Amino acid sequence: MNRQAVVFAFTGVSLFLPTVLASPLPERIEAIEHRTAKCFSPPPSINCEVSAVVRTGDQLILANDKPVPGKGGLSLFTVNLKGDDLSGNPTYLRGDTLKDADKYEALTTSLDGRYVIASTAFNKDVAAMSTIVYWPVGESSAAKALAAYADAPKPTPLREQISSAIGSPYYQIEGITMAPSQAAKLDSTDGQLMLGIRKHGKSSKEDFRFDFLLLSADVKFTGGTLVLQSPFKKVRIDVPEDYGSAVSSECCRSPMANQATPYV
Repeated sequence: MNRQAVVFAFTGVSLFLPTVLASPLPERIEAIEHRTAKCFSPPPSINCEVSAVVRTGDQLILANDKPVPGKGGLSLFTVNLKGDDLSGNPTYLRGDTLKDADKYEALTTSLDGRYVIASTAFNKDVAAMSTIVYWPVGESSAAKALAAYADAPKPTPLREQISSAIGSPYYQIEGITMAPSQAAKLDSTDGQLMLGIRKHGKSSKEDFRFDFLLLSADVKFTGGTLVLQSPFKKVRIDVPEDYGSAVSSECCRSPMANQATPYV
């Protein structure tokens, strides 16, 4: 039995897979309607490379793969929804913390929908591409960067903590989402922050593989600050043994790519 859904399609979306805690999907989902939106106003003679999208109320927040030309390094913007239609021109999100980060690859919201969380690619060992930021919905100027897990055996940057969980010095984050807390931690945490790793290895060009790899860490909001309550760890998922090689041959698949969540 087909399930009909209205979905938004954006350049750069290659694959959508549910998170490990999502309800089972039917074997086939039939897309019956597609819509497109202007990324620039007025539209220039370049492409909009959307890498992530999340819905907050009657808006979509989108991340451009690169800073939007002529917008002072900004790469996050909103588009209003009017019913099922995309309406009006984009509004660019401002804030020093958002501007300082580069190459956004993933967006999600907290479980209560009050905060937006965005991750950069982490595919280069530079601060701008090795950060996870979050902000209250509608208040991008109040964005903060997620700090590393404070109770680690020795102080290490967030990038190194994620690398340790993966077991590779090089990696690329392609997806992010929030999952409910484990039953034993419902009172002490506000959910699990999950990262989807598309590619990892020794370097971007040497001894690497495309993979279906998820990491999770317990988190809690304390006075408006998102705090890691545990180190990141791998999440066990049953996937075919040849998944990595099959994906590698297709070049650009990923575990939670772009997370353009369908809505009916």
